Amino acid sequence: MNKQFLLKKITLNMFINLDGSARKINCRALIKKVGCTYSHGINLLNKLENMKLVSFIKNGREKFVTLTPVGYDVRECLIKISFLIKNDK
Repeated sequence: MNKQFLLKKITLNMFINLDGSARKINCRALIKKVGCTYSHGINLLNKLENMKLVSFIKNGREKFVTLTPVGYDVRECLIKISFLIKNDK
């Protein structure tokens, strides 16, 4: 299930759009950038958190997301795969 989940278009775009640095990103802004509904985006981020790829930071009413060290490694691999597939066409 995890392999299929990571390779879905919206999940892949969300994961790649997460900044590789240690800075935190507002969940709402990330979901808007990917172009899905808020509830669907939060569900995807929760699945990524269950897989230990991202972690959440709450600051008042705002919710931020950041990559874990494992998530950073997976993100780098997915970016390489995406680049290779695009250049192969």
